[in-house]
Amino acid sequence: MPQNKMQIGIYSNLLDVKLRTIAYGIFEEHQLQPSTAYLPVRDVASDAAAAEALNGCVDPAIARLLRRYCSSVLTEARQLFQETVGSLEIWTTLTSRHDDKVLIHVDNDEKLRKETGRTRCPIFGSVLYLGPSEGMNEGGTFFVLPESPAWKPDALLFKPAPWSAVDPALKMDGLYVPFRVGRTVLFEGSIPHCITPFSALSSQSPRVTLLVNGWADPIVGTDAV
Repeated sequence: MPQNKMQIGIYSNLLDVKLRTIAYGIFEEHQLQPSTAYLPVRDVASDAAAAEALNGCVDPAIARLLRRYCSSVLTEARQLFQETVGSLEIWTTLTSRHDDKVLIHVDNDEKLRKETGRTRCPIFGSVLYLGPSEGMNEGGTFFVLPESPAWKPDALLFKPAPWSAVDPALKMDGLYVPFRVGRTVLFEGSIPHCITPFSALSSQSPRVTLLVNGWADPIVGTDAV
């Protein structure tokens, strides 16, 4: 097996139970889209500054919740990564079912990739499993070990494929982090990864995640600083 060089941290309760429950209730109703909400690192220490930075994306109460969580994420990220983070991109996902098709990808500046073909990744990515607290069947995150001989980016990166068809050697070399409510996974931004197939027992209790990416420079087409 190749040496695992992935920088990944796994944490519990970076957002406390009460606030996490509130966040799940909000974001199961209203999804926060990617590339819309940015929190400059200089504003992470202040509720008022965070509310102003996120104005138009979320109301002030939610901005305070996100600021508190982002502060915890940033503290842990600084222990793992040396690069200086300038801004945090914040968004959520909301799904009730994910079939056998998976999309192995790296988090990236999507507009830049579309316009130039160049893939620019954040310094770090992160995912917080907000819920549901029960009724989930699988739905964790798989991280590819880029040094694995089974990793074929030209064939697999950004290209949907059946999970059942992914090379078992690639799965063995990589890391699977199971879905667990309250768990945050913090990872190097260039690591390929995907959501694994899952189903929620009730469409009324979807899988909701809160994602925060740390960027050195603004994403193309935004005024994040």
